[in-house]
Amino acid sequence: MLRRILLLTMALCTATSYSPVAAEGTSGPVLKWTSKNEKGLYGYVVYRSDSASGPFLRINSRIVAKKLEPEGNDKSSPLMSYEYVDESAERGKTYYYYIDAVADSGRKQKLTDVVRKKVPQ
Repeated sequence: MLRRILLLTMALCTATSYSPVAAEGTSGPVLKWTSKNEKGLYGYVVYRSDSASGPFLRINSRIVAKKLEPEGNDKSSPLMSYEYVDESAERGKTYYYYIDAVADSGRKQKLTDVVRKKVPQ
């Protein structure tokens, strides 16, 4: 079964771009993002709505924790890669997502703009 992945690229707590790509075998829309500067960061919170104007509800029960080092062979890369699968998304519906960065202090900062995602049938 083919699902779509929403790719969000972040640098210094700012989303710079996103583009949909396809992935097989996932159980819902996959949100992927990279982060460059994570000093003082605790992790990430994902929000979803049925409308671009909200209301938005948090959909991850556990925070997406920051990583201690990059994955893969290139440990010198400053980019950290993350993903979150929205397993509660219903087929055929359109959703709107955004991600908050959560500081070690608990303070939240909106990391991405709202993005639209249609879940295939």
